[in-house]
Amino acid sequence: MRLSNITVSLTLSTVVFSLFVCATELTITNRSFENPVLADGTFTMGGGVPGWTFEGIAEVQNPDNSRFSGTTAGSPVNPIDGTNAASVNNGGKLIYQDTNWIIQADVVYRLTFLAGYRIGVPFGNGSVSFWAGTNLVAQTFPTPAENTFAPFSLSYTSPPSGLVIGLPIRIELRAVGANSQPWFDNFHLFTTNYVCTPHKATATAQLFNGILVGVTITDSGCGYSNAPTVAIQGGGGSNATATASISGGRVSGIQINNGGCCYTNLPTVIFESPPHEPTVAIRFSKVMVTQNVTLGRRYVLEYSINLGTWTATGPAFTATSETIEDEFDVSVTGRFFRLREVP
Repeated sequence: MRLSNITVSLTLSTVVFSLFVCATELTITNRSFENPVLADGTFTMGGGVPGWTFEGIAEVQNPDNSRFSGTTAGSPVNPIDGTNAASVNNGGKLIYQDTNWIIQADVVYRLTFLAGYRIGVPFGNGSVSFWAGTNLVAQTFPTPAENTFAPFSLSYTSPPSGLVIGLPIRIELRAVGANSQPWFDNFHLFTTNYVCTPHKATATAQLFNGILVGVTITDSGCGYSNAPTVAIQGGGGSNATATASISGGRVSGIQINNGGCCYTNLPTVIFESPPHEPTVAIRFSKVMVTQNVTLGRRYVLEYSINLGTWTATGPAFTATSETIEDEFDVSVTGRFFRLREVP
C-alpha cells in the first residue's frame, strides 16, 4: 500500500493589524497609604494621611499579617503594597482629589487598585468610583475572596466635548451600607488618548405609556462625518422618529421628533454606520478536487476536517483517465483532501 504525496488544503489567510498605544501614569500622592508610618497592628482615623480626605468611619492601618493571613504576625499578606492599607467601614468613605487634574477631552482613564477582604470581617458592598466634579462617571464594586487582596480596575472614556470637560478628577472609596469593611491599597491612574476605531453607535429606548420619550446612548460610536440616520424599529408600536447630532465624529445627542404610539415593548434604536472602506469576504461552499493519476492503478480519495481523521469520499476506484474531477460540499467534507493508492 502506498500513500501518494498529494494533500490538498483550502485555507484563507487573515491579516491582523494591532494598534499599540502608550499610557501615561498620573502620580497619586500616597497611593498605597504608606504615609504616615505605622507600627504593626496600629491605625490612624480621621486625618493625617496626605492626599486623602476622610468621611465617616475610615482608617489607614498597618494590619500586621495576622489580620489577613489568619495566622501569627510575620506570615505573608496576600498581597499588599508596602505595610499599610486603608479600610472603610459602614457607609464611610475616603476621597482623593488632585486639583491639578481635570478631565480632558477624548481621553481614556484607567484606575487600578487592590481590594482586600479581611478574614472574619464582612466585606459588604465596597465600591471605587471615578468622578468629574460632582458627576459620577464610572464605578466598580470589587469582590475579593476572603483572606486576600486582589487586583481590580475601572475605566472611563471622556467625550470629545461637554459639561464634564475641564472638571476636576475625584476618586472615592466607599463602604456602601452597614456591616461593611472593604480594604483598599496600591492605586494607579493611567491615561491614554482615545483612538477612534470607526463603528456604529448604539442606544436604548425609553418609553412612557407606550410613547418613545427618550434615548440613552450606550456607545457613541466613532468615525462619523455627518449625523447618522436613526431608525426606531419593533416594540409593537409605530411612527417614532429621532435625529442624532455628532461631535468629534461621535454621536453626542438624540432628539425625539415624534414619540409614536402604542409601544408595548422597548423598540430597537438603530444607527447608520459611519463611512467605511468596502470589504470583501470569501467563503467556499463547494470545491472541485482534481486528481492527476496513472491509468489502471487503483486509488481512494479521502477527506479530513482536522488533518487527523481521514474518511473515504467513496469506494476505491481504478483510474480510467489520467485526470479525474469530483465536486464536494465543504460543509460535509471539510477542506483537506488526499489521494491514496491501494492494492
